[in-house]
Amino acid sequence: MNHIKILDCTLRDGGYINNWEFGNKNILKVIEKLISSNIEIIECGFLDSNIDKEQDTTRFKNIDILNNLLQNINPNSNQLLVAMIDYNKYDLKSLPVVTKDSKITGLRVAFRKSNFKEALEDMKIIIEKGYKLFVQPMSTSRYSKEELVGKPHNIVRHPDMPKEIFKNMWNKIAFFMVVSFFEHIIIPVCITETGM
Repeated sequence: MNHIKILDCTLRDGGYINNWEFGNKNILKVIEKLISSNIEIIECGFLDSNIDKEQDTTRFKNIDILNNLLQNINPNSNQLLVAMIDYNKYDLKSLPVVTKDSKITGLRVAFRKSNFKEALEDMKIIIEKGYKLFVQPMSTSRYSKEELVGKPHNIVRHPDMPKEIFKNMWNKIAFFMVVSFFEHIIIPVCITETGM
């Protein structure tokens, strides 16, 4: 099962305990430890246009603030630094294009069933700007099995991914729910048999 990758969301989920006030020094320390632990995907926090604080938090008003904080962080070639976006709390059009200097090169977008189709359509912007995209339907218990499994969601396929592999992935996807300490947080983990 070498295609399964580990995503650590300490700096995002941990914020439910401390209101995302980790302090810049601790944020960097956590990321450096995760890099040295060889965690493949490190979620560095939320992007949230409505936040006012620009220091010592893992809720970032824009991706430039986060990239600036991470300027001296150097993940290994097998690692990816990502941020999470709660759909409708961040203007996807304001995202800069990924460059060789970008630290955040992946985005995980969480959305509710009420804006499922709209969110998937808008996620094209993320792919067009060069980010790796991770999709997270929230409150998956509100979806039917038919809504989540076996659908060819090619709307979020990266152009470099062959269509047949992507279709095969969605045909074999399984959602597992992990409920955290907070009743309202439900995290689906996607596992496929495609070897990616």
